[in-house]
Amino acid sequence: MPPSISTLIAFGVIPARGERNEPLLFPIGINLLIYTRPYVCWVIMALCTLIEVVRFVIEPTYDLNLQWGYIPGWGDLDRDGTLDFFGSLFTIFTGMFLHGGLEHLIGNMLFFFVVGLKLEDFLGHGKFLLFYLGCGVAANAAHAIISGGQPIPSIGASGAIAGCLGGFFMIYPYSKIRMLWWLGFGAGTFFIPAYLFLGFWFLKEFIFMNFFDEFSNVAFGAHVGGFFAGMLWMWAFYDWNYGNDAGVSAQTTRKHSKSKKGKKPTGGGIWEAPSPDAKI
Repeated sequence: MPPSISTLIAFGVIPARGERNEPLLFPIGINLLIYTRPYVCWVIMALCTLIEVVRFVIEPTYDLNLQWGYIPGWGDLDRDGTLDFFGSLFTIFTGMFLHGGLEHLIGNMLFFFVVGLKLEDFLGHGKFLLFYLGCGVAANAAHAIISGGQPIPSIGASGAIAGCLGGFFMIYPYSKIRMLWWLGFGAGTFFIPAYLFLGFWFLKEFIFMNFFDEFSNVAFGAHVGGFFAGMLWMWAFYDWNYGNDAGVSAQTTRKHSKSKKGKKPTGGGIWEAPSPDAKI
């Protein structure tokens, strides 16, 4: 059962009345059951949180984001004289686990928690880990190309999480996402089809990438590239026949249902809902 509005205010998820004038709208759950324990998601979220704590502690003496963030470096030559277009292969992975503050971390983990748990349930632990890392690499590569290789560190899990959004868009377009709204005078929740919310989110990122990427500290190109990577992954590996409410092919649904037979659901999204200076 979802927590009450007073509980959300007490834990700082939404501000108390009069503390903030800007409206808030973000996802908090889905209407799909989860049948397996999302170990990979738990580890990724714990690792991102731990690294952010370490970054906060050591930042006065060591700039973790500058040293471990992904820097394309297009046009710069390595010590051996070769062109370094995609930057260090090491930081293209480490940059996925860095964040630029608590708000950045919470926002990313919230989106990841909403869609990532169900995707891991659908793909399995090993395939989901490959999917997540692959989308993150594709997002960083897209950022390197779109930004023209500007030597600015790119940090955050948002590129890989955008891939999860793209994968969820392909697998469960007709599922329902539970949204939390806050307007200052009150708060509440409502459901919206996944294809509407994710489609609008992608359109916004695409527009911002074309008009504001150069002037913003948000790597919109990484978001767009990650979303496309997630969609392409699902398109390449599954036979699509949108013949059911979840938007999954009949063949895939049968295989998935058979593999989960006899298992009790462990939950859905964040809360189970009834069916109906770096680029960040």
